[in-house]
Amino acid sequence: PPGCTQIAALDAHCFSSTRHQASPLSSMNRGDVIEVQGAAGTGKTHIVYHLLATCLLPVRYSGVELGGWGKAAVVLDTENSFDILRFRQLILSRVLHILSTRTSGSVSLNEMTLTTTAQCITDQCLQNLHLFTPSSSLQLAATLLHLPAYHAAHMPDSEIGLIAIDSLSSFYWVDRYTAEKARTAAGTSSRSALPSVSVKNPLTCVLSALQRIRLSHGPVIVYTNWGLTHVPNPDGNPPHQQGSFYKQHLYP
Repeated sequence: PPGCTQIAALDAHCFSSTRHQASPLSSMNRGDVIEVQGAAGTGKTHIVYHLLATCLLPVRYSGVELGGWGKAAVVLDTENSFDILRFRQLILSRVLHILSTRTSGSVSLNEMTLTTTAQCITDQCLQNLHLFTPSSSLQLAATLLHLPAYHAAHMPDSEIGLIAIDSLSSFYWVDRYTAEKARTAAGTSSRSALPSVSVKNPLTCVLSALQRIRLSHGPVIVYTNWGLTHVPNPDGNPPHQQGSFYKQHLYP
């Protein structure tokens, strides 16, 4: 099993789930899928960064437990906004905090040694990060389908622990236009000339590719999704009083 997310509330929820089948030391099962949904500016990408760091960090370093998975991670940056410098700083700060708190009572490290060690661990983590920037849903699907070949060629000795897509909604409006255009064309053509399901909505290809890599390699999959419309509250309270739940706007 992969390990824990190091997000206390999420780990507690996963451990309490009746579908949880991993070991007592892992809140995640192989092939689990996490959707991070919310409005703009609510920290969806930051959660993805945290999960990526957890995946990349080693389980332990020189006897110090770091709480990571020690696996490779794949990022599909559909918005071309992945900030590698910010991500590196997040890992570095996290490692520094862990080393400073968990070695204070056993190993004496001066500040310079602590920083050097943390930088070394961080750089090792980044070597296992693989970043792709697809510019359409079909490119996203093609990238996912090519991942097994890429894995065999470029990281045969590493396991893909996490696949992160930020965001699955990036091509929503383009795909919606494509689907509407296909439906319009279908209304003026014969039944034999109807477009395929994938042409009607390219997201179908993405979901099929995700399921394929999920079954073949078993990575944890996390993706962000826009929150466009609040779920109606049966009590009649305003949306901000009912929590951050949204209607799903993505349809395969």
